[in-house]
Formats: sequence, structure tokens, C-alpha cells
Amino acid sequence: MNVDIKPHHVARVLAILCALPIFWVFVVQGVTTTTTYDVSAGDFSSSSDFGSQFAKVFIFVLLTAAFAIAEWYTRKNQTPWPPSVKKKLVNMGLTSADGPQSGRFQNSPLDPDQ
Repeated sequence: MNVDIKPHHVARVLAILCALPIFWVFVVQGVTTTTTYDVSAGDFSSSSDFGSQFAKVFIFVLLTAAFAIAEWYTRKNQTPWPPSVKKKLVNMGLTSADGPQSGRFQNSPLDPDQ
């Protein structure tokens, strides 16, 4: 099996997973609007639960945006895995060992193997 997981793949999956509760609340549960008519006074009032529904998923909106931005940034800059993480992914068979490691983490304090 030829799998090559990169950081932007992980960020994309996390963005999709964080978007699922948003779709659940707004598409499956939906937003309810209640309208009340007072025929004798000629008044009507309406209320919606959009605010409470949005409050439920606000953290997921923030997380989805953060992971989407992280996905864009890591894909645009071709951000590599830190060497220690790449080594573990190679041992698990989740990324390929071939190809030069980008210079971003070479001779870096982020590399615990130095």
C-alpha cells in the first residue's frame, strides 16, 4: 500500500470532522421559527432559535476555520513533517521515507535526534 500522508491532509480531515456538527445542527435539526398571531389586537410576534443553534456550534465554526486555514497554509508552503514525526509515520507505514527532507527542519531545535 502506497500511502503518503502530509500535514495538509491531516488539517483537511480535521476541518471536515469539525464541520460535521455544524451541518448536523443546521441541516438535520434545522432552525425553527415560531410565529404567534393575536387576532383581537392585530399583533403578531415571531421568534427563532437560530441564536441558540449558532451558539451550540460556534466553537466548531472556529475550529473548522482554523483547520481550513492550517490546511491552506501547509499545502501552499509544502510544510514537511518534523523529522521525529516523519520517522514515526514511516515506521507505521503512513508516509514514504524517500525524498529529501525539506530544509525547514534540518538543523532545527525542533529535531530531538540532534
